[in-house]
Amino acid sequence: MSFKKGNKMVWYVGTGTIIGSNKVLTAGHNLYDKSTRSWANGVIFQPKMNNWVSPTYVTSSKLHVPVNWSSKGDSNYDIGVVTLSKSVSSYGSLKYRVPTANTTLFSTISGYPGQSPKAGSQWYGNGNALITNQKISYSIDTTGGQSGSPIINDGSIIGVHTLGSSANSGVRITPALKSFIDGAK
Repeated sequence: MSFKKGNKMVWYVGTGTIIGSNKVLTAGHNLYDKSTRSWANGVIFQPKMNNWVSPTYVTSSKLHVPVNWSSKGDSNYDIGVVTLSKSVSSYGSLKYRVPTANTTLFSTISGYPGQSPKAGSQWYGNGNALITNQKISYSIDTTGGQSGSPIINDGSIIGVHTLGSSANSGVRITPALKSFIDGAK
């Protein structure tokens, strides 16, 4: 995705997951920069990337983030949906669901790091994840570029990775966020 910084376009790497024929789930900050209050100027989705090579690319036609992210910068709503300009259904998709809060679930994070030595290829990590009312926290290893990675349990997305630090975390798909995702066209 690219954002305008001053008079230059700056490109960033992020991760997204196909959730419909032309829909990709990702982190809200991959699409909307709350510090500059600006939308990404362009998003290019490259499925099945390996060593920075993808069999195709698809551009975005519409970007969606919850109003609580774009107007308030509320990290509990750091989630986004990209509507693509054409179908990517031939690459498969994942379902998403609302996980039960206040539980611990074995989860997998799958994303595309932007930093060497993992850069440009899909990496996986798994372990226990603590599910709270709004967030999911875990010690699964992540790095820059993996923002937007799905947090997967039992084959379904239960959240989106949004923050890497000494304790990694993501946004839990709540009933309200599921409605938002369902409604993004």
